[in-house]
Amino acid sequence: MISTGEYPPLSSKFSYHQGYLNDVIRESFAYSGVQVKFVFSPWMEALEAVKENTTHATSFWTMGQDYSQYFVSFWPMREEYRGFFVQSEATISEEYAFFYYGEKPPIDNWRTLSDLSGLVIGVAKGFTYSEAFWSAVQDETLIIQYVNRDMQNIKKLIAGRVDLLIINKAFGEYLVERHFPEYQDKLHYLPKPLAKIPGHMLFSKSNSQSLRYKALFEKGFAQLKKSGRLKVMQVGLFEGLYDVADKNGVP
Repeated sequence: MISTGEYPPLSSKFSYHQGYLNDVIRESFAYSGVQVKFVFSPWMEALEAVKENTTHATSFWTMGQDYSQYFVSFWPMREEYRGFFVQSEATISEEYAFFYYGEKPPIDNWRTLSDLSGLVIGVAKGFTYSEAFWSAVQDETLIIQYVNRDMQNIKKLIAGRVDLLIINKAFGEYLVERHFPEYQDKLHYLPKPLAKIPGHMLFSKSNSQSLRYKALFEKGFAQLKKSGRLKVMQVGLFEGLYDVADKNGVP
């Protein structure tokens, strides 16, 4: 069993094959004959489940730039969780992009974060983004406004209350298509992303089976890439395959 949370189209009990990332994990394990069941819960509960060995692993998590602390999609891992987990090879890279609203971007593109000085940038609380970004915020090079959820940021962007927002590119496109279809032709992103952060599965160090399952997953993931199947799944992700419910059902 693998504990996870809602982050469509990458992970969701309402998405095709329970989301792109879970589909990748399922097919990777299938090469070794391992059947996978995903258990959905709030993200911190998903992490706690592995710590308590009620699930075998949790996905997916990203690391901060200092490589000393893991981060979930929404909330940074608390201090007391350090040292409990081993991580898999990266299964996906989260690409954070700057979204803007309108026919013309507030800036054509950027080379350094100082190019964005003077613009109001919407961010969601608890996201990793990048070390360079937070450093620019700390030294007041960048102006940010916090919200709790990405949906709030999109509404603020449309209303002109922020100039840019930072969001996972795939997730941002999903939200716009699902909840703001009338604004699709006016919501765009700058060509240069803020950061690409690798995502991993986490296995408990206290579970004697963790290293075995980690090895089986990584072996299967390598085969998935080599076969070309991973590329097909990636194309499906960006063509919207995982945006829709799986009508056939997957255990």
